[in-house]
Amino acid sequence: MLNTEHEVVNVDKLTYAGNVRSLKDVTSNKRFFFELSDICNRKKIETILYKYKPDKITHLVAESHVDRSIDDSSEFIQTNIVRTHTLLAPT
Repeated sequence: MLNTEHEVVNVDKLTYAGNVRSLKDVTSNKRFFFELSDICNRKKIETILYKYKPDKITHLVAESHVDRSIDDSSEFIQTNIVRTHTLLAPT
């Protein structure tokens, strides 16, 4: 349950590590909103930001499976650097 009076917008790409079922306790809350999107999609993120006009943004996404980064670091760069830049960079 949301223990806040604020609205919460969850933007998630739902990759291998994501599971929409983990949100079952909050999806019925009228202050909770879910947007399926990759935060690298600048146009979609701009639309979401315009729609909800958030006061604060918390970016909790990070690739952290070290074994996977040894095989291919490109997804780690996308998630940890490019996606963060998309949220921070002005258009």
